[in-house]
Amino acid sequence: MSITTPAIRTFVTNRLPAKASAGEINRELACLKRMFTLAHIPMLREDNVRGGFFEPEQFAAVKAQLPAPLQPVVTFAYLTGWRLTSEILPLEWRQVD
Repeated sequence: MSITTPAIRTFVTNRLPAKASAGEINRELACLKRMFTLAHIPMLREDNVRGGFFEPEQFAAVKAQLPAPLQPVVTFAYLTGWRLTSEILPLEWRQVD
């Protein structure tokens, strides 16, 4: 509970006068970061599972009824599970790799 950003900054400030190199301090911080990643943190059960999934044949039938410009966007949504208005449509070409 006492590992906070200010505590980490204090740690770094105290390690520098002890002749620790930036690389050594970074490795120590990487270990700390990894400990948080590996820590078992119990999560609450959620009951917000999405329903109403299309089977591939159902999706193909619905997609065929859509205007041609919408078909690639809807296909992307179907394949990725991303939300149209909040995740797919705001994408810009600079974000595509």
